[in-house]
Amino acid sequence: MQFQSACDISNVMLKEFYYEVYPNRHKALINNFKWLNRSYFFNNKIPIVIVASDKVIAHAGMIPLKVLLDDESFTAAWYIDFAVLPSFHRQGLGTLITNKYSEFSDIQLALSCNDMSITVFRKLGWIESANTFLHINFMAPFSYPGVTKRLPPLLCKILNYISQPFLYCIYKINLSSNVNYKIELLHENILNDFIKLYNKSKTATCSINAVKPVRDKDFINWRVLNSPDKAKYHIFSTKDFMALILFNHNHGSYIDILWVTDILNYSAIKTMICYLALYGMKSEYSYIRFYTTQKNLSNYLRKRLKSLVRFPRFAIFSKNPELLNRLRNVEWNWELIDNDFERIY
Repeated sequence: MQFQSACDISNVMLKEFYYEVYPNRHKALINNFKWLNRSYFFNNKIPIVIVASDKVIAHAGMIPLKVLLDDESFTAAWYIDFAVLPSFHRQGLGTLITNKYSEFSDIQLALSCNDMSITVFRKLGWIESANTFLHINFMAPFSYPGVTKRLPPLLCKILNYISQPFLYCIYKINLSSNVNYKIELLHENILNDFIKLYNKSKTATCSINAVKPVRDKDFINWRVLNSPDKAKYHIFSTKDFMALILFNHNHGSYIDILWVTDILNYSAIKTMICYLALYGMKSEYSYIRFYTTQKNLSNYLRKRLKSLVRFPRFAIFSKNPELLNRLRNVEWNWELIDNDFERIY
């Protein structure tokens, strides 16, 4: 039994593990695991696997990035795709691989942890933040995947028809007047405009008592320009606000708001969601997803747009006790672009 990098083992071994543990997305994982885990960041030493008798029995992926805290630079990594084969449960492998994972970065992060994962993390001293908000705004609520599994298609269609006038009124009432907007496919010039606008915002410049992700050129090349989903990326833009969005169809038809130029511009974010919702109604999209760790923004949007809000578990750890203590009371600045929600949820 030994630790290895998934980059160093045969694709056949890795494929067998992914097929057994993630049967619904094993093809996407085997084709994109180096991109998803940003393997080059740690010299292709990630994701981590435990191998026994030429078989992968445990796996820990991560998405590494740079962050700033009080203008001090740290490395951080999102824990993803943490799994142990069922036949090897209760043998301490989860603890072993989590300890190994914590050797790579200054700060370890996990989002939307399942019960098994959070149990392991708590035993190892991880802490949790309550400020984690996934907003879902509906255009066709009865086409949401969780609903379509329970109700017959004809009933869903009728209920959508009944509910849409009510939703249309909510979005129409909350539109800012005289705002012109565009939705364009991502291209080099508009991405450059987006980056310039983002870099002018307080989101990009302020890290006092806050953890701010470093979305620099290297991050953008990896996360945006080399993404397997690049062809689906669009830019929503008004005069002084822009957002990177994804039109997706892997869990129904929906729109992900991945990254906005100014997370503190509540009114512009509200207006954007309203325009996207009205656009989505015409184009047969069912819902919009927007993730934030800003409690005030979440309350603002929920009150005005009647969003369904979920609270995916957000856990944090550092082997450095002083740094972990600092992280207990900081503000976080995450969006969908910083994790892998668009790929798996």
